[in-house]
Amino acid sequence: MCESSDLADSPPATRVDGGLRFSFSMFGCEECGRTYTLDGGVTQCPGCGSPHDEPDIHVDARAEAYGEGLRLAAETLRNADRRDFSSRGPTRVEHGRYQSDVTEPLIRHFQEWIDEVSRIMGSADWDKPSEPETFTAWQSATSLIDSIAAYAIDLKRLRPPATLLSFHRASTRTVIRFGQACLGFFETLTKESRTVALAHMAHNQRALDRAGSSISLATSLLGAVYPWTTGESLSLAEASARSEVPLRREVFPELRVLARADPEAAAPFWQLTVMSAAVHDTDRRLRRVAASRSLIQGGLSGNLEWTGHSVVLFREIMRAWKQLLAQSSRLSQAVQVVQTVVRAEQAIEDALDVSMKLLEGPLKRLGAILCVAHKAKLDMTLTLDEESYESACHLSDVLDYLDANAPVLTQGLNKLIRNASAHYDTEVSEEWVQISHVARPGAARQSTRLSYDDVIEHSANALELATAISVALVDWILESQMPLASSDFHQMWLDQRIDA
Repeated sequence: MCESSDLADSPPATRVDGGLRFSFSMFGCEECGRTYTLDGGVTQCPGCGSPHDEPDIHVDARAEAYGEGLRLAAETLRNADRRDFSSRGPTRVEHGRYQSDVTEPLIRHFQEWIDEVSRIMGSADWDKPSEPETFTAWQSATSLIDSIAAYAIDLKRLRPPATLLSFHRASTRTVIRFGQACLGFFETLTKESRTVALAHMAHNQRALDRAGSSISLATSLLGAVYPWTTGESLSLAEASARSEVPLRREVFPELRVLARADPEAAAPFWQLTVMSAAVHDTDRRLRRVAASRSLIQGGLSGNLEWTGHSVVLFREIMRAWKQLLAQSSRLSQAVQVVQTVVRAEQAIEDALDVSMKLLEGPLKRLGAILCVAHKAKLDMTLTLDEESYESACHLSDVLDYLDANAPVLTQGLNKLIRNASAHYDTEVSEEWVQISHVARPGAARQSTRLSYDDVIEHSANALELATAISVALVDWILESQMPLASSDFHQMWLDQRIDA
Protein backbone atom coordinates (compact mmCIF):
# COMPACT_ATOMS: atom_id res chain seq x y z
CA MET A 1 0.00 0.00 0.00
CA CYS A 2 1.27 3.45 -0.89
CA GLU A 3 -0.05 6.98 -0.94
CA SER A 4 -0.67 9.40 -3.81
CA SER A 5 0.99 8.52 -7.10
CA ASP A 6 2.91 5.55 -5.76
CA LEU A 7 1.58 2.07 -5.10
CA ALA A 8 -1.91 2.76 -3.83
CA ASP A 9 -3.31 -0.63 -2.99
CA SER A 10 -2.11 -4.01 -1.85
CA PRO A 11 -1.10 -6.43 -4.61
CA PRO A 12 -3.85 -9.00 -4.98
CA ALA A 13 -2.68 -12.57 -5.33
CA THR A 14 -4.56 -14.80 -7.74
CA ARG A 15 -3.92 -18.52 -8.04
CA VAL A 16 -3.62 -19.59 -11.65
CA ASP A 17 -3.36 -23.27 -12.59
CA GLY A 18 -2.06 -24.18 -9.18
CA GLY A 19 0.42 -21.28 -9.12
CA LEU A 20 0.26 -17.67 -8.05
CA ARG A 21 -0.04 -14.43 -9.99
CA PHE A 22 0.76 -11.10 -8.35
CA SER A 23 -0.38 -7.73 -9.66
CA PHE A 24 0.20 -4.26 -8.24
CA SER A 25 -3.22 -3.40 -9.56
CA MET A 26 -4.20 -0.05 -8.02
CA PHE A 27 -2.27 3.15 -8.61
CA GLY A 28 -3.28 6.71 -7.64
CA CYS A 29 -2.72 10.05 -9.36
CA GLU A 30 -2.08 13.10 -7.13
CA GLU A 31 -3.15 15.49 -9.87
CA CYS A 32 -6.60 14.04 -10.52
CA GLY A 33 -7.06 12.04 -7.33
CA ARG A 34 -8.12 8.93 -9.20
CA THR A 35 -6.84 5.38 -8.91
CA TYR A 36 -6.48 3.04 -11.86
CA THR A 37 -4.97 -0.31 -12.77
CA LEU A 38 -1.71 -0.85 -14.57
CA ASP A 39 -2.65 -4.27 -15.91
CA GLY A 40 -1.38 -4.43 -19.45
CA GLY A 41 1.31 -1.84 -18.80
CA VAL A 42 -0.74 1.40 -18.70
CA THR A 43 1.70 4.26 -18.02
CA GLN A 44 -0.62 7.28 -17.92
CA CYS A 45 -3.75 8.24 -16.05
CA PRO A 46 -6.87 7.32 -18.04
CA GLY A 47 -8.55 10.42 -16.60
CA CYS A 48 -6.12 13.34 -17.12
CA GLY A 49 -3.62 11.68 -19.40
CA SER A 50 -0.66 12.60 -17.24
CA PRO A 51 2.36 10.35 -17.84
CA HIS A 52 3.31 8.13 -14.97
CA ASP A 53 6.67 6.76 -15.97
CA GLU A 54 8.65 9.55 -14.33
CA PRO A 55 10.95 8.59 -11.44
CA ASP A 56 9.13 7.47 -8.32
CA ILE A 57 9.52 10.22 -5.69
CA HIS A 58 9.71 7.66 -2.87
CA VAL A 59 12.16 5.24 -4.45
CA ASP A 60 15.27 6.65 -2.75
CA ALA A 61 13.73 6.23 0.68
CA ARG A 62 12.61 2.70 -0.11
CA ALA A 63 16.00 1.81 -1.60
CA GLU A 64 17.74 3.04 1.52
CA ALA A 65 15.38 1.13 3.78
CA TYR A 66 15.26 -2.15 1.85
CA GLY A 67 18.27 -2.20 -0.49
CA GLU A 68 20.84 -3.76 1.83
CA GLY A 69 18.38 -6.39 3.04
CA LEU A 70 17.55 -7.30 -0.56
CA ARG A 71 21.26 -7.61 -1.39
CA LEU A 72 21.87 -9.92 1.57
CA ALA A 73 18.81 -12.01 0.73
CA ALA A 74 20.02 -12.40 -2.85
CA GLU A 75 23.43 -13.52 -1.61
CA THR A 76 21.79 -16.04 0.72
CA LEU A 77 19.96 -17.59 -2.23
CA ARG A 78 23.13 -17.59 -4.34
CA ASN A 79 24.98 -19.44 -1.62
CA ALA A 80 22.22 -22.04 -1.47
CA ASP A 81 22.37 -22.38 -5.25
CA ARG A 82 26.16 -22.79 -5.31
CA ARG A 83 26.18 -25.41 -2.59
CA ASP A 84 26.82 -28.95 -3.83
CA PHE A 85 24.48 -31.82 -3.15
CA SER A 86 25.89 -34.04 -0.41
CA SER A 87 27.58 -37.19 -1.62
CA ARG A 88 28.73 -38.35 1.82
CA GLY A 89 27.50 -37.96 5.36
CA PRO A 90 24.03 -38.60 6.73
CA THR A 91 22.26 -41.89 6.16
CA ARG A 92 19.93 -41.78 3.20
CA VAL A 93 16.21 -41.41 3.69
CA GLU A 94 14.57 -44.77 3.08
CA HIS A 95 12.44 -45.04 -0.02
CA GLY A 96 9.27 -45.72 1.93
CA ARG A 97 9.73 -42.65 4.14
CA TYR A 98 10.73 -40.21 1.43
CA GLN A 99 7.12 -39.52 0.43
CA SER A 100 6.01 -38.59 3.94
CA ASP A 101 9.24 -36.95 5.11
CA VAL A 102 10.18 -35.00 1.98
CA THR A 103 7.67 -34.94 -0.88
CA GLU A 104 4.53 -34.08 1.07
CA PRO A 105 6.21 -31.37 3.22
CA LEU A 106 7.79 -29.90 0.07
CA ILE A 107 4.43 -29.38 -1.62
CA ARG A 108 3.01 -27.99 1.61
CA HIS A 109 5.87 -25.51 1.95
CA PHE A 110 5.24 -24.14 -1.54
CA GLN A 111 1.64 -23.41 -0.59
CA GLU A 112 2.69 -21.77 2.68
CA TRP A 113 5.29 -19.60 0.93
CA ILE A 114 2.74 -18.44 -1.65
CA ASP A 115 0.33 -17.43 1.10
CA GLU A 116 3.09 -15.68 3.06
CA VAL A 117 4.32 -13.59 0.09
CA SER A 118 0.77 -12.49 -0.57
CA ARG A 119 0.23 -11.56 3.09
CA ILE A 120 3.53 -9.68 3.41
CA MET A 121 3.19 -7.58 0.31
CA GLY A 122 -0.29 -6.46 1.22
CA SER A 123 0.34 -5.76 4.90
CA ALA A 124 2.32 -2.52 4.85
CA ASP A 125 2.67 0.95 3.36
CA TRP A 126 6.07 0.39 1.80
CA ASP A 127 6.56 4.14 1.30
CA LYS A 128 6.77 4.46 5.09
CA PRO A 129 9.55 2.08 6.17
CA SER A 130 9.73 3.52 9.67
CA GLU A 131 6.15 2.60 10.55
CA PRO A 132 5.85 -0.44 12.87
CA GLU A 133 3.62 -2.34 10.43
CA THR A 134 6.09 -1.83 7.59
CA PHE A 135 9.08 -2.76 9.74
CA THR A 136 7.34 -5.97 10.80
CA ALA A 137 6.38 -6.80 7.22
CA TRP A 138 9.95 -6.21 6.05
CA GLN A 139 11.32 -8.49 8.76
CA SER A 140 8.86 -11.13 7.61
CA ALA A 141 9.99 -10.71 3.98
CA THR A 142 13.68 -11.22 4.72
CA SER A 143 12.90 -14.08 7.09
CA LEU A 144 10.89 -15.77 4.36
CA ILE A 145 13.79 -15.64 1.89
CA ASP A 146 16.18 -16.91 4.57
CA SER A 147 13.85 -19.81 5.38
CA ILE A 148 13.50 -20.79 1.71
CA ALA A 149 17.29 -20.77 1.30
CA ALA A 150 17.76 -22.77 4.51
CA TYR A 151 15.19 -25.32 3.35
CA ALA A 152 17.00 -25.71 0.02
CA ILE A 153 20.30 -26.27 1.85
CA ASP A 154 18.65 -28.88 4.07
CA LEU A 155 17.42 -30.67 0.94
CA LYS A 156 20.94 -30.58 -0.53
CA ARG A 157 22.32 -32.11 2.66
CA LEU A 158 19.67 -34.82 2.64
CA ARG A 159 20.58 -37.94 0.68
CA PRO A 160 17.56 -39.39 -1.13
CA PRO A 161 17.15 -42.99 -2.27
CA ALA A 162 19.25 -43.47 -5.40
CA THR A 163 16.15 -44.22 -7.48
CA LEU A 164 14.58 -40.88 -6.50
CA LEU A 165 17.65 -38.76 -7.27
CA SER A 166 16.14 -37.09 -10.34
CA PHE A 167 13.04 -35.88 -8.49
CA HIS A 168 15.00 -34.79 -5.44
CA ARG A 169 17.49 -32.65 -7.32
CA ALA A 170 14.92 -31.12 -9.67
CA SER A 171 12.61 -30.18 -6.80
CA THR A 172 15.49 -28.78 -4.71
CA ARG A 173 16.58 -26.50 -7.54
CA THR A 174 12.96 -25.43 -7.96
CA VAL A 175 12.86 -24.33 -4.32
CA ILE A 176 15.78 -21.97 -5.02
CA ARG A 177 14.19 -20.65 -8.23
CA PHE A 178 10.97 -20.06 -6.32
CA GLY A 179 12.89 -18.12 -3.66
CA GLN A 180 14.56 -16.00 -6.32
CA ALA A 181 11.17 -15.18 -7.87
CA CYS A 182 9.76 -14.21 -4.47
CA LEU A 183 12.77 -11.99 -3.85
CA GLY A 184 12.19 -10.40 -7.24
CA PHE A 185 8.74 -9.24 -6.18
CA PHE A 186 10.24 -7.56 -3.11
CA GLU A 187 12.93 -5.97 -5.31
CA THR A 188 10.17 -4.23 -7.25
CA LEU A 189 9.93 -1.81 -4.31
CA THR A 190 13.31 -0.27 -5.18
CA LYS A 191 12.86 0.22 -8.94
CA GLU A 192 13.21 3.79 -10.18
CA SER A 193 9.91 4.08 -12.07
CA ARG A 194 6.62 2.33 -12.49
CA THR A 195 7.57 1.21 -15.99
CA VAL A 196 10.73 -0.48 -14.70
CA ALA A 197 8.84 -1.88 -11.72
CA LEU A 198 6.18 -3.40 -13.96
CA ALA A 199 8.80 -4.96 -16.25
CA HIS A 200 10.61 -6.42 -13.22
CA MET A 201 7.34 -7.70 -11.81
CA ALA A 202 6.46 -9.35 -15.12
CA HIS A 203 9.90 -10.99 -15.28
CA ASN A 204 9.51 -12.47 -11.83
CA GLN A 205 5.96 -13.54 -12.53
CA ARG A 206 7.34 -15.62 -15.39
CA ALA A 207 10.00 -17.00 -13.05
CA LEU A 208 7.31 -17.93 -10.54
CA ASP A 209 5.31 -19.59 -13.29
CA ARG A 210 8.37 -21.59 -14.36
CA ALA A 211 8.98 -22.70 -10.78
CA GLY A 212 5.39 -23.92 -10.52
CA SER A 213 5.73 -25.74 -13.83
CA SER A 214 9.03 -27.30 -12.75
CA ILE A 215 7.68 -28.79 -9.55
CA SER A 216 4.62 -30.08 -11.42
CA LEU A 217 6.88 -31.64 -14.06
CA ALA A 218 9.13 -33.28 -11.47
CA THR A 219 6.09 -34.72 -9.72
CA SER A 220 4.61 -35.97 -12.99
CA LEU A 221 7.85 -37.66 -14.08
CA LEU A 222 8.19 -39.32 -10.70
CA GLY A 223 4.63 -40.60 -10.93
CA ALA A 224 5.28 -42.01 -14.39
CA VAL A 225 8.28 -44.11 -13.34
CA TYR A 226 7.49 -44.68 -9.66
CA PRO A 227 6.90 -48.45 -10.06
CA TRP A 228 10.43 -48.78 -11.47
CA THR A 229 11.88 -46.94 -8.45
CA THR A 230 10.38 -49.57 -6.16
CA GLY A 231 11.76 -52.50 -8.15
CA GLU A 232 8.95 -53.28 -10.56
CA SER A 233 9.56 -53.91 -14.23
CA LEU A 234 8.29 -50.97 -16.28
CA SER A 235 8.40 -50.55 -20.05
CA LEU A 236 8.60 -47.21 -21.81
CA ALA A 237 5.07 -47.68 -23.13
CA GLU A 238 3.75 -48.33 -19.62
CA ALA A 239 5.60 -45.34 -18.18
CA SER A 240 4.37 -43.11 -21.01
CA ALA A 241 0.81 -44.19 -20.35
CA ARG A 242 1.20 -43.22 -16.69
CA SER A 243 2.74 -39.84 -17.51
CA GLU A 244 0.80 -36.56 -17.55
CA VAL A 245 3.42 -35.01 -19.85
CA PRO A 246 5.21 -36.16 -23.05
CA LEU A 247 7.65 -38.42 -21.25
CA ARG A 248 10.50 -38.70 -23.74
CA ARG A 249 10.55 -34.98 -24.50
CA GLU A 250 10.62 -33.98 -20.84
CA VAL A 251 13.18 -36.56 -19.75
CA PHE A 252 15.54 -35.61 -22.60
CA PRO A 253 15.04 -31.88 -23.28
CA GLU A 254 18.44 -31.76 -25.01
CA LEU A 255 17.03 -34.00 -27.77
CA ARG A 256 13.97 -31.90 -28.63
CA VAL A 257 15.52 -30.28 -31.71
CA LEU A 258 16.88 -33.58 -33.05
CA ALA A 259 13.58 -35.36 -32.32
CA ARG A 260 11.65 -32.78 -34.35
CA ALA A 261 14.12 -32.72 -37.22
CA ASP A 262 14.86 -36.44 -37.36
CA PRO A 263 12.67 -38.60 -35.08
CA GLU A 264 14.36 -41.82 -36.19
CA ALA A 265 17.80 -40.53 -35.20
CA ALA A 266 16.56 -39.61 -31.71
CA ALA A 267 14.78 -42.94 -31.24
CA PRO A 268 17.76 -44.99 -29.95
CA PHE A 269 18.04 -42.72 -26.92
CA TRP A 270 14.46 -43.45 -25.86
CA GLN A 271 15.62 -46.86 -24.61
CA LEU A 272 17.11 -45.00 -21.62
CA THR A 273 14.00 -42.94 -20.78
CA VAL A 274 12.60 -44.82 -17.78
CA MET A 275 15.87 -45.16 -15.91
CA SER A 276 16.95 -41.61 -16.78
CA ALA A 277 13.70 -40.20 -15.40
CA ALA A 278 14.49 -41.77 -12.04
CA VAL A 279 18.25 -41.72 -11.49
CA HIS A 280 19.73 -39.00 -13.71
CA ASP A 281 20.34 -35.45 -12.53
CA THR A 282 18.82 -33.82 -15.60
CA ASP A 283 20.31 -30.38 -14.94
CA ARG A 284 23.79 -31.89 -14.57
CA ARG A 285 23.33 -34.00 -17.70
CA LEU A 286 22.39 -30.88 -19.69
CA ARG A 287 25.54 -29.15 -18.45
CA ARG A 288 27.55 -32.23 -19.40
CA VAL A 289 26.12 -32.19 -22.92
CA ALA A 290 27.02 -28.50 -23.20
CA ALA A 291 30.54 -29.12 -21.87
CA SER A 292 31.07 -31.98 -24.33
CA ARG A 293 29.92 -29.81 -27.23
CA SER A 294 32.26 -27.07 -26.05
CA LEU A 295 35.23 -29.44 -26.17
CA ILE A 296 34.25 -30.53 -29.68
CA GLN A 297 33.78 -26.96 -30.88
CA GLY A 298 37.08 -26.01 -29.30
CA GLY A 299 38.83 -28.48 -31.59
CA LEU A 300 36.98 -27.19 -34.64
CA SER A 301 37.98 -23.61 -33.85
CA GLY A 302 41.62 -24.52 -34.34
CA ASN A 303 41.60 -27.57 -36.59
CA LEU A 304 38.67 -28.27 -38.90
CA GLU A 305 40.23 -31.56 -40.00
CA TRP A 306 40.65 -33.17 -36.57
CA THR A 307 38.12 -35.92 -37.31
CA GLY A 308 40.33 -37.30 -40.11
CA HIS A 309 38.31 -39.64 -42.33
CA SER A 310 35.83 -40.22 -39.49
CA VAL A 311 36.38 -44.00 -39.50
CA VAL A 312 37.68 -44.11 -35.93
CA LEU A 313 35.14 -41.54 -34.76
CA PHE A 314 32.12 -43.45 -36.03
CA ARG A 315 33.41 -46.87 -35.02
CA GLU A 316 34.17 -45.90 -31.44
CA ILE A 317 30.87 -44.06 -30.94
CA MET A 318 28.95 -47.12 -32.09
CA ARG A 319 31.01 -49.50 -29.96
CA ALA A 320 30.55 -47.25 -26.93
CA TRP A 321 26.80 -47.05 -27.55
CA LYS A 322 26.47 -50.83 -27.68
CA GLN A 323 28.35 -51.15 -24.40
CA LEU A 324 26.27 -48.38 -22.83
CA LEU A 325 23.00 -50.12 -23.65
CA ALA A 326 24.25 -53.43 -22.30
CA GLN A 327 25.34 -51.91 -18.99
CA SER A 328 22.14 -49.88 -18.71
CA SER A 329 20.14 -53.08 -18.91
CA ARG A 330 22.34 -54.74 -16.28
CA LEU A 331 21.98 -51.78 -13.93
CA SER A 332 18.19 -51.78 -14.29
CA GLN A 333 18.09 -55.47 -13.40
CA ALA A 334 20.37 -54.92 -10.40
CA VAL A 335 18.14 -52.10 -9.12
CA GLN A 336 15.08 -54.32 -9.36
CA VAL A 337 16.77 -57.02 -7.29
CA VAL A 338 18.13 -54.61 -4.67
CA GLN A 339 14.69 -53.05 -4.24
CA THR A 340 12.81 -56.32 -3.88
CA VAL A 341 15.17 -58.93 -2.39
CA VAL A 342 16.38 -59.02 1.22
CA ARG A 343 19.83 -60.43 0.44
CA ALA A 344 21.06 -58.67 -2.71
CA GLU A 345 24.83 -58.96 -2.46
CA GLN A 346 25.17 -60.39 -5.95
CA ALA A 347 23.03 -57.66 -7.45
CA ILE A 348 25.11 -54.93 -5.85
CA GLU A 349 28.28 -56.61 -7.07
CA ASP A 350 26.72 -56.46 -10.53
CA ALA A 351 25.97 -52.74 -10.04
CA LEU A 352 29.57 -52.14 -8.98
CA ASP A 353 30.75 -54.05 -12.03
CA VAL A 354 28.48 -51.87 -14.19
CA SER A 355 30.31 -48.78 -12.88
CA MET A 356 33.68 -50.21 -13.80
CA LYS A 357 32.57 -51.44 -17.22
CA LEU A 358 30.96 -48.08 -18.06
CA LEU A 359 34.18 -46.34 -17.10
CA GLU A 360 36.48 -48.75 -18.94
CA GLY A 361 34.16 -48.98 -21.94
CA PRO A 362 31.93 -46.09 -23.11
CA LEU A 363 33.46 -43.38 -20.96
CA LYS A 364 37.02 -44.23 -21.91
CA ARG A 365 36.14 -44.47 -25.61
CA LEU A 366 33.97 -41.35 -25.79
CA GLY A 367 36.19 -39.39 -23.43
CA ALA A 368 39.24 -40.13 -25.57
CA ILE A 369 37.41 -38.62 -28.56
CA LEU A 370 36.70 -35.46 -26.58
CA CYS A 371 40.33 -35.27 -25.50
CA VAL A 372 41.62 -35.50 -29.07
CA ALA A 373 39.04 -32.96 -30.23
CA HIS A 374 40.04 -30.44 -27.58
CA LYS A 375 43.78 -30.96 -28.05
CA ALA A 376 43.34 -30.36 -31.78
CA LYS A 377 42.57 -26.73 -30.94
CA LEU A 378 46.27 -26.14 -30.36
CA ASP A 379 47.69 -28.73 -32.73
CA MET A 380 46.82 -28.19 -36.39
CA THR A 381 48.40 -31.52 -37.32
CA LEU A 382 46.39 -33.65 -34.89
CA THR A 383 43.70 -35.88 -36.35
CA LEU A 384 41.62 -38.67 -34.88
CA ASP A 385 43.30 -41.73 -36.35
CA GLU A 386 44.26 -45.08 -34.88
CA GLU A 387 47.50 -43.76 -33.40
CA SER A 388 46.12 -40.62 -31.74
CA TYR A 389 43.09 -42.50 -30.45
CA GLU A 390 45.10 -45.32 -28.90
CA SER A 391 47.45 -42.80 -27.34
CA ALA A 392 44.52 -40.96 -25.72
CA CYS A 393 42.51 -44.04 -24.75
CA HIS A 394 43.68 -44.59 -21.17
CA LEU A 395 41.05 -44.16 -18.49
CA SER A 396 43.16 -42.32 -15.91
CA ASP A 397 44.50 -39.93 -18.57
CA VAL A 398 41.00 -39.34 -19.98
CA LEU A 399 39.46 -38.60 -16.58
CA ASP A 400 42.34 -36.35 -15.54
CA TYR A 401 42.12 -34.37 -18.77
CA LEU A 402 38.35 -33.99 -18.57
CA ASP A 403 38.57 -33.06 -14.90
CA ALA A 404 41.00 -30.25 -15.76
CA ASN A 405 39.15 -28.94 -18.83
CA ALA A 406 35.47 -29.71 -18.15
CA PRO A 407 35.09 -30.66 -14.46
CA VAL A 408 31.31 -31.10 -14.63
CA LEU A 409 31.99 -34.25 -16.69
CA THR A 410 33.76 -36.01 -13.82
CA GLN A 411 31.59 -34.62 -11.02
CA GLY A 412 30.65 -37.27 -8.48
CA LEU A 413 32.84 -40.06 -9.88
CA ASN A 414 34.37 -41.76 -6.84
CA LYS A 415 38.05 -42.46 -7.48
CA LEU A 416 38.05 -45.60 -5.36
CA ILE A 417 35.09 -47.02 -7.27
CA ARG A 418 36.45 -46.11 -10.66
CA ASN A 419 39.74 -47.88 -9.84
CA ALA A 420 38.23 -50.77 -7.93
CA SER A 421 39.12 -53.25 -10.66
CA ALA A 422 42.84 -52.58 -10.34
CA HIS A 423 44.87 -52.84 -7.13
CA TYR A 424 41.78 -52.51 -4.95
CA ASP A 425 40.00 -54.96 -2.64
CA THR A 426 36.21 -55.02 -2.67
CA GLU A 427 34.08 -56.67 0.00
CA VAL A 428 30.29 -56.78 -0.24
CA SER A 429 28.28 -57.47 2.91
CA GLU A 430 24.54 -57.62 3.55
CA GLU A 431 24.33 -53.82 3.92
CA TRP A 432 27.62 -52.28 2.86
CA VAL A 433 30.34 -52.32 0.23
CA GLN A 434 33.88 -51.86 1.52
CA ILE A 435 36.48 -50.76 -1.04
CA SER A 436 40.11 -50.66 0.08
CA HIS A 437 43.26 -49.65 -1.73
CA VAL A 438 45.99 -52.26 -1.70
CA ALA A 439 48.64 -49.89 -0.43
CA ARG A 440 52.34 -50.21 -1.04
CA PRO A 441 54.42 -51.37 1.95
CA GLY A 442 54.64 -48.57 4.48
CA ALA A 443 51.90 -46.46 2.86
CA ALA A 444 48.59 -45.61 4.51
CA ARG A 445 45.72 -47.86 3.48
CA GLN A 446 42.80 -46.04 1.82
CA SER A 447 39.31 -47.40 2.22
CA THR A 448 35.72 -46.28 1.95
CA ARG A 449 32.43 -47.82 3.04
CA LEU A 450 29.49 -47.37 0.70
CA SER A 451 25.83 -48.17 1.01
CA TYR A 452 24.02 -50.07 -1.72
CA ASP A 453 22.41 -46.78 -2.79
CA ASP A 454 25.86 -45.19 -3.03
CA VAL A 455 26.92 -47.86 -5.52
CA ILE A 456 23.69 -47.52 -7.54
CA GLU A 457 24.03 -43.74 -7.61
CA HIS A 458 27.62 -43.98 -8.81
CA SER A 459 26.69 -46.43 -11.56
CA ALA A 460 23.80 -44.17 -12.59
CA ASN A 461 26.16 -41.19 -12.63
CA ALA A 462 28.57 -43.02 -14.93
CA LEU A 463 25.64 -43.96 -17.18
CA GLU A 464 24.42 -40.35 -17.16
CA LEU A 465 27.86 -39.12 -18.22
CA ALA A 466 28.19 -41.66 -21.02
CA THR A 467 24.71 -40.73 -22.22
CA ALA A 468 25.52 -37.00 -22.20
CA ILE A 469 28.69 -37.43 -24.27
CA SER A 470 26.84 -39.73 -26.67
CA VAL A 471 24.08 -37.14 -27.16
CA ALA A 472 26.65 -34.41 -27.79
CA LEU A 473 28.65 -36.42 -30.33
CA VAL A 474 25.70 -37.93 -32.20
CA ASP A 475 23.85 -34.62 -32.38
CA TRP A 476 26.98 -32.81 -33.56
CA ILE A 477 27.71 -35.33 -36.31
CA LEU A 478 24.14 -35.36 -37.61
CA GLU A 479 23.97 -31.57 -37.83
CA SER A 480 27.59 -31.12 -38.95
CA GLN A 481 28.86 -29.67 -42.19
CA MET A 482 30.17 -33.05 -43.37
CA PRO A 483 27.26 -34.17 -45.56
CA LEU A 484 28.79 -37.40 -46.86
CA ALA A 485 30.29 -38.46 -43.57
CA SER A 486 27.24 -37.55 -41.54
CA SER A 487 25.08 -39.43 -44.03
CA ASP A 488 27.18 -42.55 -43.51
CA PHE A 489 26.93 -42.20 -39.76
CA HIS A 490 23.20 -41.51 -39.97
CA GLN A 491 22.62 -44.83 -41.68
CA MET A 492 24.94 -46.64 -39.29
CA TRP A 493 23.17 -45.06 -36.30
CA LEU A 494 19.72 -46.00 -37.58
CA ASP A 495 20.85 -49.54 -38.31
CA GLN A 496 22.62 -49.71 -34.92
CA ARG A 497 25.35 -51.56 -36.80
CA ILE A 498 28.48 -52.23 -34.78
CA ASP A 499 31.46 -53.00 -36.97
CA ALA A 500 34.08 -55.32 -35.58
